[in-house]
Amino acid sequence: MAGRKKSILFLLYLVVLSVPMAELALRIIGHQPFNRIEYSISSKPINYLLPSDSLGIVLSPGQFTVTMNDSLVYAATHSKKGLRTGHSNNTNKNKIAIFGCSYTYGLGINDQEVVSAQLNAMNHKMSFYNYAVPGYGTVQGFYQLKALIENHNAPDLAIFTFASFHVERNVMAPNYRKHLKIGYARAEPKQQVKMNAASFPYITIHNGNLAYKKVKWPEMYQNYWGREKSVLIDYLQSNIDKGKNNALRPQTSTLLLFEAIHELCEKHQIGLLVAGIDQHPITKEILDQLQQRQINTLDLMLPLENKEFNNAPYDTHPNKHAHQIYAQKINTAVKKYLN
Repeated sequence: MAGRKKSILFLLYLVVLSVPMAELALRIIGHQPFNRIEYSISSKPINYLLPSDSLGIVLSPGQFTVTMNDSLVYAATHSKKGLRTGHSNNTNKNKIAIFGCSYTYGLGINDQEVVSAQLNAMNHKMSFYNYAVPGYGTVQGFYQLKALIENHNAPDLAIFTFASFHVERNVMAPNYRKHLKIGYARAEPKQQVKMNAASFPYITIHNGNLAYKKVKWPEMYQNYWGREKSVLIDYLQSNIDKGKNNALRPQTSTLLLFEAIHELCEKHQIGLLVAGIDQHPITKEILDQLQQRQINTLDLMLPLENKEFNNAPYDTHPNKHAHQIYAQKINTAVKKYLN
């Protein structure tokens, strides 16, 4: 009995000793504790984004002066319907709805520089509406399009701008949950209490089919205790997150979602165009797969890491020059598509 007790104590000793040894080893090979990326967005008036129980967040109507990272200042106007303004009010024109994230919304640039505003300035036969919202993936665009159809306001053409990181957003992967929850705390610290009313939509695969779900803001993500101090804890949580992410099959889920969007558009005689906007291999692969499924695509892919196309040194979102290129290519493609 005494020998067994000694063996157990020895094993416990080894376990206790192995923890600091693992911590030290990870630090030696270059790992660091979890570090929140310093990122800030503030607006006057405050709360240019509002919580939503169906889409997660929506644009707050009004005129805002937004400051990013205490340096980059731009003007953003949101319509009463929650769209980035710059669209035409002529309802007799062909209506084109553009869905996307902060890249398409135009984070960091003024109203008239955004792709939708530039498109409306280019021609008088079409009216472009910008439904993009910072933080969105393809899932929110799907629900936005369904709402337009249900409200008898369906567009003639739906353009879904797509970036590689949307695949994680569509399945609410742990990595996205982390950046959304922690990043939002830095970007909009005064919004945290209000955000408790938000629910974010996402998709998952169940028995080979898409299932549509939502996660409430308080359940979004939580760091393990000690993660910001311990390399070992951060290492463990990061690898657990990676495993969960792979199990969600984000690319397969996204392709199934685009098939559902395509079916919805065909049912209601709406044109569909999926436009890739970054040069990541995932974006190229998704567009190739969509083409094989007879879904129309458009190559808008730019090297956004190049300061010629982003808001460097303050931010990495596409700048007004990138939006100008987007607008020119979309304008050419849409004219061919609708004529």
